Parts: sequence; C-alpha cells; structure tokens
Amino acid sequence: MFIHNLIKRLVIVIAITGVSAVIAQSQDAYPKGSIKIVVPYSAGAVTDALGRIIAMGLNESFGVTVIVENKVGAGGTIGTEQVALSPPDGYTLLLGATGPVSVGKALYPQLRYDPATDLTPLAIITRVPFVVVVHPDQPYKNIADLIAAAKAKPNSIAYGSAGNGTPQHIIGEMFKQSANVQLLHIPYKGSAPATTDLLGNQVPLMFDNPGPLMQHIRNGKLRVLAQTGERRSAALSDVPT
Repeated sequence: MFIHNLIKRLVIVIAITGVSAVIAQSQDAYPKGSIKIVVPYSAGAVTDALGRIIAMGLNESFGVTVIVENKVGAGGTIGTEQVALSPPDGYTLLLGATGPVSVGKALYPQLRYDPATDLTPLAIITRVPFVVVVHPDQPYKNIADLIAAAKAKPNSIAYGSAGNGTPQHIIGEMFKQSANVQLLHIPYKGSAPATTDLLGNQVPLMFDNPGPLMQHIRNGKLRVLAQTGERRSAALSDVPT
C-alpha cells in the first residue's frame, strides 16, 4: 500500500544534502559560487527538463552559474547518492523523484545513503500521473485488450522502463500483479532511450509520465490506453483513469 500510494503519481522534489544549517547561517552571502543540480535520470526525461528550467530560474535570481549534471543508473540512486554524500554546503542540489528518495530504500537495502537523514527536502516541484502507452501498430485499443492478450500469451508482451527500480518499472510490476498477467520487462538507461524504441515499435508498451510523450501522442505516433489517478488530466481528458 505504501509503494502503491507513492507510485500513483510521480512526485518530483528538489533536495539538498544533509541539513540546511550551513545555508541558514550564511543566507546573506549565499551563493558565492556556482551551483550544481544533479538529475539522476537521462537527458530528455521530464526530470531533466524540469532541472534545466529550474537552473535557468536560479541563474536569473542569483546571478551565478547553475549547472545541470545527469548522473544516471540504478533507478536514480547513483545520482542521489552523489548528492547525499557531497558536502552540505548548499551548492549541490538534487532534483529527485519518488524512486530514489523514497521507494529506493525498500528496493536497494544496501544503499549508502538514507533519504530521511542524508537529504533535506526544499520543495515539491510537481506531481504528474502515469500513462499506459503503446505503439499505434499494436492491436490494443484499451486496457481490456491488453489484459486479454497478456493472459492469452504470458510473457509475450514486453514493456520498456527507465530502468530497474524506477517508478516506471514498479508501476509495470504493480499492473502485472493487479491484472494477474505476465509481461516481459525491458529496462533501459532512462525514459528517453525506452521511448525511442517504443516509437520504433521495438518495444510495444510503456508505463510513463505523459510530459515527454505528449507530442508523440498528439501526432498519433503513440496511443494512450489509460492514465493513473482519481481524475482525468486536462491534457488527456478523453483518456480513462
């Protein structure tokens, strides 16, 4: 239930290593130099896009260089670990998401950081739903079609994800469990390469947030079967929850 409630929506949060006492003691002098925002996902993902927007805003506000660094791997925990173990001086920020700052602790018991004590959340940037998308050449017109096909031929339908342990992976496994079907998981190093293969029909199915997919949905290159959440998104008002 804990993971289910977290994964219904992808929560993206900006956090800082350790406690913010260092910044609190020197607010009048901060920042004195460049700031780095670590995005633990690949370039082109929604988190990456948000990180670059935030970097532009901080650059304008502070007048210092703000660098975005993509540090991918292990469901976002590699980049998150880098921030958690960096000096708590306010110059290394994390643009994290549900996976590495919450679910990752349950999935990776050998983590070298504890999100509850090694990171201080600064702000929730956004919450976004997930969508179930397929290549338009696939025969599935709705979720019922997908479930029926998966039950008829277990493990014959593959779904791509942003990597093992990512929200995209977890929600795929949750779908399998709740629908009592077997799907084949294909992990990628981020949503962007997974989307590329989805667009090429090399992988037929994905569970992902709609941000980077909207242009492909609108021009008919992808078909949305459903979206998560209790109410429909305004951008996908004709897609059932």
